[in-house]
Amino acid sequence: MRRRHAVLLGLALPLVAAAPATAAEVEVKAVEPAGAEPAWDKTLVAIAPGDTVVWTFTGTTQAHNVWSGTSTNWSYESTLATPAPPGSFRFDTTGSYHFVCRVHASMQGDVIVGNAPPPPPPPLSQQLFPNDGTPPAVPATGELVLETGGLDTTRPTLSGVRVRRARHGTRVSFRVSELSRVTVRFKRGGKIVKTAKLNAAGRYRGTVRDAKRLRAARYRVDLRAEDVAGNRSEVHSARVRLR
Repeated sequence: MRRRHAVLLGLALPLVAAAPATAAEVEVKAVEPAGAEPAWDKTLVAIAPGDTVVWTFTGTTQAHNVWSGTSTNWSYESTLATPAPPGSFRFDTTGSYHFVCRVHASMQGDVIVGNAPPPPPPPLSQQLFPNDGTPPAVPATGELVLETGGLDTTRPTLSGVRVRRARHGTRVSFRVSELSRVTVRFKRGGKIVKTAKLNAAGRYRGTVRDAKRLRAARYRVDLRAEDVAGNRSEVHSARVRLR
């Protein structure tokens, strides 16, 4: 009997040694440098399959979130707020995953899971260049180096602007001709009572959630688009009654 017990114990030892390692968590922080656009403290994160990335917004004073954007290989969006609560996602499959803040185009990064190659630079039409001159170099880190100059003089155009009351705020829809930051201003009695900024390209439909806090009244809503080169569209206005 003693000999049999010793054999069973010997068989159990390899099973204990083969137990999987604990998955890791990697934090990516939102930062708001003085005199600069908001950013992430890491724009390239390398993890193993099964690890989790946590995006945090401690100390921020603007509305942020983390979003998979137009990615086709994953879909995720955390709560947009000021300050925003942490967002997290566990990546189980090897690959390259792009992330961005819905409000700030300057906040972009990539998660590399496993032995996946780094992501290629986006097409020229999607890169956040301040003009259409010579494309920037892409260092080994994958971060884009923005060029300088002022060759882009084409103003973005807004069309199909519609604003209506929604359950969780004010629903805004429009079409913009190129990647732009669209400023939405709510006015009452000629005074600006709320401002929101949206990043959009093409057709946009979204809800300005904080607008539900505005008092019941009729508002004029002005929208204006500004591209990354600083060119501005004409102002388009709509009216909405909030209750």
